[in-house]
Amino acid sequence: FFCFGCMPGLRSSNLAGWRPQRSPRLQLAGPKTSFCSDNSQSLGPPAPQNLSFIHPLASVHPSAEIGLFSTIHEGVVVGEGARIGTSCCIGPDVQVGARSRIEGNVSISHCSLGEGVILWSGVRIGQDGFGFEVGNDIDGPKRKPQTLRVVLADFVELGANSTVDRGSWRDTQIGAHTKIDNQVHIAHNVVIGHSCFIAAQAGIAGSSSIGNRVQIGGQVGIAQHVRIVDECLIAGKSGVISDLDTPGAYGGSPAVPIRQWHRQSIFLRRLKARHL
Repeated sequence: FFCFGCMPGLRSSNLAGWRPQRSPRLQLAGPKTSFCSDNSQSLGPPAPQNLSFIHPLASVHPSAEIGLFSTIHEGVVVGEGARIGTSCCIGPDVQVGARSRIEGNVSISHCSLGEGVILWSGVRIGQDGFGFEVGNDIDGPKRKPQTLRVVLADFVELGANSTVDRGSWRDTQIGAHTKIDNQVHIAHNVVIGHSCFIAAQAGIAGSSSIGNRVQIGGQVGIAQHVRIVDECLIAGKSGVISDLDTPGAYGGSPAVPIRQWHRQSIFLRRLKARHL
């Protein structure tokens, strides 16, 4: 090992014509200036190559961007201007609409995405729904077939780590311009209308139908086969176990019209105060 810095009196001006034997020569007018310039990229390691896999039978628009380590399976169609992040898995026959944005570590299968859809990191779409036939003690429960798809209309947004199951007797559907927060679960066969808002940690059980412009608060639970009409507002932590047939605000568990819920809460507080 040889260190010029350890040699007293040695200056860079004395080294302009010197180079070790059998080594490449790099001569710069000003080493510090050159190192800080854009040209200094050639001194560092080479830029990583795109290590994603795109199946030969997939159709990816030339303007689309595919991140590192992502996999695009057979039959996938990726539209104009779409962006797919790092370490994503886009399953066979998935359609990704124009100008859609898919962040890192997303997996999609059995799904169609409309234009301008946004999927934040960790979203899972198209896995089998939670459906079983109760069996005997020997054979145990048997899984019901889940063979249909998920359809996301234009400009839908799904927050980080949200999940949407594929359908069994009808496609799971989310209407245009619906916005869904982080960690929301949407079960198989659910149909959600357009322009809805669903806050974090809500759960919608299978085969429920939700109308247009519905707002659902955080940690709301909606039971299976429930129907909710247009323009309902559901307060956070509510439990919906039966149909909501009239537009308006609801709260409580089980959910009731909001004024009734307020009266129930006041009554319980007064009842508690009397017995203290």
